[in-house]
Amino acid sequence: GHWYAGNDKLIPVYEGGPEFAHTIDLVAWKGLTGPVEKDVVLVSACLGGCPTRYDGTARYDPAIARLARRNVLVFASPESLAGLPIPHLPSEIEPGRNGDHGVGGAAQGLPKIGDDGTEPYMRGSLQTLAVAKAVGARTAVLMDRSPACGPKNIHDGTFKGKVVPGRGVAATLLERNNIEVLTVEDITRLLED
Repeated sequence: GHWYAGNDKLIPVYEGGPEFAHTIDLVAWKGLTGPVEKDVVLVSACLGGCPTRYDGTARYDPAIARLARRNVLVFASPESLAGLPIPHLPSEIEPGRNGDHGVGGAAQGLPKIGDDGTEPYMRGSLQTLAVAKAVGARTAVLMDRSPACGPKNIHDGTFKGKVVPGRGVAATLLERNNIEVLTVEDITRLLED
């Protein structure tokens, strides 16, 4: 029961990798799963081992495998859902701003995000929210320091490796829609008996 989100489709993931022949659309999800016995958790695709980071790498974390024993995981990458190529240029939200700016009615408007521009990040974040809602995820475990996923920290916008408190765009949208957003470090409590 693990899935990779690709826009309006879900691709099942097995030990050997994704199985594209059994792809379903989000509308069919409820009919396929019926009553879900396990909670559905949205997970940053890179944490699940998918090479979706800006540089084409993954950030697999063994805690995700432990989380998978108790939950149905749906892997999503806001950047991939936005259609950004992998790899792409590194992106950071402009200095002094974060995903809270411009999401959910803030007056300032969404800040500039790297050379790829703001629009793809907003589009991919909205699609990530749509996936989370479609699969009934009440929790998301996201990659920290990402301009899209960062639940607690992001880079400061100077491209010098400095990290500051703040949320990415997708993390902000998920939280504002009552989906709990956690880092890998936070999921320890989800793994307790």
